[in-house]
Amino acid sequence: MRSVYTLLRVCDAEIAGWSHDGLQVVIFDPARFASELCPKFFRHRNFQSFTRLLNMYQFHKVPSSQRDSKEVYFEHPHFQRGRDDLLSLVQRKGAQSVRDELVAREMWQRSALG
Repeated sequence: MRSVYTLLRVCDAEIAGWSHDGLQVVIFDPARFASELCPKFFRHRNFQSFTRLLNMYQFHKVPSSQRDSKEVYFEHPHFQRGRDDLLSLVQRKGAQSVRDELVAREMWQRSALG
């Protein structure tokens, strides 16, 4: 997710950026985002692929307050402007369940040994 964080820091503010409170990613122009930014940071030019990537990391699409707006909003509780210290908490779906299973297995082995 560091690549998305960096992308938001260096991109044209007319294409993408942060919401006023810094809690949401805002794609102001999805077509330009896909054609200009995606190829620089990812291996595609497809906005839907970018959306799938965010979904894999448990971002949620936020409905726009304006009905006909082309802007697209995404949020994640640990992805915030100025808080790159939280990026390690942004993990792919399933990563936590694998970690929980490893911890449980280790605890079981300790109890079995003694």
